[in-house]
Amino acid sequence: MTDRPRHIPDARSAPFETRERCAITEVLNDPAFPGASLALAEVGAGITTERHALDVAEAYLIVSGRGRMEAGDLTAEVGPGDAVVIPAGAPQRITALGDAPLVFHCLCAPRFTPDGYTPLEDAP
Repeated sequence: MTDRPRHIPDARSAPFETRERCAITEVLNDPAFPGASLALAEVGAGITTERHALDVAEAYLIVSGRGRMEAGDLTAEVGPGDAVVIPAGAPQRITALGDAPLVFHCLCAPRFTPDGYTPLEDAP
């Protein structure tokens, strides 16, 4: 991390679709701040994300919609205001329940990088 304050104008990425079957907007994911990253995820109604693992710890903070979270040996129904903490290496996936998308923040520590994503099922 830099030893000086830094301004990052409009640090957000454009939303992009992932192999994981969700849309991601990187809110902050900058090498100058390696300790953490923050993204906004949207999973379409009725969609289950790809089962996967990350090499970093992750927390989901549910913004809207309802879902079923599976992480390691945890299965939980989640909704607005809920958080799920996922240790590095834990298998995980989430399903958007009902007829509305599931929207949540993904906080990774340290910072997420694509090479830390391990798919645990065959590509669609």
